[in-house]
Amino acid sequence: MKISEIETSVTAALINVVIKENEKERETLQKSIDNQISIIGDFYANLFFDKCSKKAEFLMHESNRKQFKEFYDKFEKVGARFSEQIEE
Repeated sequence: MKISEIETSVTAALINVVIKENEKERETLQKSIDNQISIIGDFYANLFFDKCSKKAEFLMHESNRKQFKEFYDKFEKVGARFSEQIEE
């Protein structure tokens, strides 16, 4: 499925979680939503990792010394830290 199709499906499922009266149906829908969100998270995590990996490979090539230096100048501002919060 395309991301846009998954978004449509999950949005409809969220609406149904709210309007369904049958508790068992709501629980089943919620489990499906949680599963889909996990799959989407894995998908984007893999894309992000691939992007970082390709950039690292590019920067390590000797012909890209200028870009390597520019990258490390930017890195010095950010520092070696990890985040639990994402800002857009």
